[in-house]
Amino acid sequence: MPMLAALLMLQTAACPAGAEPVPAALSAWGQGAPVSAAADANAPTIAIGTPVEVALHPAAHLKLPAPPQKAAAADSHGGLVAFDTARAGKVRVALSAPAWIELVSGGKAVASIGHGHGPRCSGMRKIVDFELPAGRHLIQLSGSPDASVRLMVVPGA
Repeated sequence: MPMLAALLMLQTAACPAGAEPVPAALSAWGQGAPVSAAADANAPTIAIGTPVEVALHPAAHLKLPAPPQKAAAADSHGGLVAFDTARAGKVRVALSAPAWIELVSGGKAVASIGHGHGPRCSGMRKIVDFELPAGRHLIQLSGSPDASVRLMVVPGA
């Protein structure tokens, strides 16, 4: 069992009385498949609504298409994955670890429209909302102290 999945199980078992309900769109959070992030814009495509456990690269190996808004520590990790949207609209990106999330569309970083924490005891560290046009988009992760993170993209509320 991957280390992140074991940690999520322990975290959930440690506080069932204090657990908060997970939104229906994120209910598959604990079922992620492994994927390797790209170190550049040639990113693998993930499906909206399907959680993934993303293997990241050391920061020194990254060639990010948009400069991160927050400088990353030299010993941190990051990478890129892509997803496609058929229609313009809101999306939410949930992440299990403290990392900087940037969405790149058409070669430019897209400003977030909202952010917060995931439900207590869910294993979701942060959730960031974006308004996007239809098309292909890159999720650019940087500054993660962990070499892998769980990530999920869902339609926004």
